[in-house]
Amino acid sequence: MEKYYMLFRGNKIYIKSNKSRKIIEYTLNNPTTYPNVPMYYGIFNNDNIIKDLKTFIEKNLNVGSSFMKIVSGKKICLLIPDDVTEVTDIEKRAFDDFARKLFGAKNVLLGSEFPFVAPYEENGYVCISKTCRMMVMTYVKDKHKNVFNQKFIEAKEYTNEEIYNFINELYGGFGSIPKIYFNGLGLSQYSDIGIITDVMDLVNNFENALELAKI
Repeated sequence: MEKYYMLFRGNKIYIKSNKSRKIIEYTLNNPTTYPNVPMYYGIFNNDNIIKDLKTFIEKNLNVGSSFMKIVSGKKICLLIPDDVTEVTDIEKRAFDDFARKLFGAKNVLLGSEFPFVAPYEENGYVCISKTCRMMVMTYVKDKHKNVFNQKFIEAKEYTNEEIYNFINELYGGFGSIPKIYFNGLGLSQYSDIGIITDVMDLVNNFENALELAKI
C-alpha cells in the first residue's frame, strides 16, 4: 500500500511518499502567531491553506496525477510533536481531522516523534524535543521504544551541565549516560553533547519502522 508521511516543524510542513525518496517542504507564509501556540493551529480549519496544500502536493510530489488519484485509498501517517499527549488529546483529534480533510483519507496513523529520532535498532537513548511550549525529555529504554521515564521542562536555553542534570534525573544516574538525540528547532548549540536529528532522518526512521512492523 502506498503511504504518505507528514511532519510539522515551525512554519513548515514536510510530506513524503513511500514510493519516492523525495521530501517536499510546504511553507506557511506570514502565519498569524501567538506566544506558546504552535503555528499549525492556524491551518486546521483554513480552507484556503488546505486547497493550496493540495495543489502543492499535486505539483511537487506526483507530477501528472490529479490530487484525488494520488491519495485515493492511501494511508496517511503523521508525526506529531512530543508535547501532544493524552492530556492534549483534542490536538490529536485535530491532526486526525486535518489529515482526513486534506487527503479525504479514511486510514490515518498518528505517531509521536521521540521513537523515531534514532534508527529502529537503537537500544536505549534520551530524546530531547523542543516545541514553542516546552522541552520534552524522554528516556527510551530499548529498540521497542518503550518509555522508561519522561520529563517536561520550560522551553528555554540551558547550559550543557543543566541538560546533563536533567538527564541524570530522567534515567536515575546509574551507569553511563545514554546517547542523546535533540529534536526540534533552535537546538544546534547542543551539537557537542548529542546528535541533532534532522527532518529527513526523522521521516525516514518513521517510514522504516512502519515497514519493518508491516503497518
